[in-house]
Parts: sequence; C-alpha cells; structure tokens
Amino acid sequence: RLEQLALSLKTISEKELTNIELTEDEYDLIRSYGGQLEHFWLEALRDEGVDHPSAVYKNPAALIADVATDPNGQVLEEGIGFVSNIYAVVPVDGTLRIAQGAVYSYYEFPWPADNRLTDQKWLEMLESEDEMPERPSWTKSYTVSKNDAGERW
Repeated sequence: RLEQLALSLKTISEKELTNIELTEDEYDLIRSYGGQLEHFWLEALRDEGVDHPSAVYKNPAALIADVATDPNGQVLEEGIGFVSNIYAVVPVDGTLRIAQGAVYSYYEFPWPADNRLTDQKWLEMLESEDEMPERPSWTKSYTVSKNDAGERW
C-alpha cells in the first residue's frame, strides 16, 4: 500500500509540473495522504507491540547522525529538528494560490567524536535554547526565525 501511495503521489507531482489538470480523486489523495502515512506509522508501532497512539509522541521525528569523522577527533553531525511551516505559491486551476505544508528543520555541525550524540540527547538539545546549534548559514536564504518573523510582522 505504501508503494502504491508513493507512485500515485509521483504521478500527481509529474502532472503538476507539466500543468496537467488533476482529477478530483487526485485532489482527495493530496488532502488525505497525511492521514494514510499516520495509519502506516500506527500499524508499524502495533506490529512492534505498541498499541497506543500516544506512542507517536514518544517517538519524535528529530533524528541525528554522524556522517563524517575527522581524524582530529570531531564528527560532522547532521540532524533534523522540529517541523516548520512551509509556504509555497502554487497554480491551482489557473490561479496562483498560497499552499501551506510542513518541512523538517535541518542542522549540521561539528561535534566531539568521543561524545557522539544519540537521538535522545539531540532531542534534549533541541528543547534547550542554550544547547541548540545554529542552522547552517546557507539555510538563512529561505527560512525565517521566530525572532525575525516577529520583527517583520
């Protein structure tokens, strides 16, 4: 079922990129696929012996991985943080509209190799403003921080 969902979304995206009109069923899939993904996640948890939906909140999406090791004792960490809003202008029935969705925040930073981060420690860092690393400078061209948004709005 997950494969079919992914293939259907691929077809929809290809149609959108070539300005081919979507069917009502395709619009329904766009509206409902988040719930379908949640259902897959809950089924996977149940298969692992976890039967309560609150388990989703005990397993946050924030993950960290060391992707490169420096012989001088550091690793390069790459992590995804909390979900942020994303806004995009998209054509719908020949009219440009603003669409809202979700995207993970992204981080990369050096870290001592002898103190590698776990997902749990990473989550604790994200929840603590004192320990949270800065996002890469190249992400500033398309993101707005809460502080910046407050000043602009």
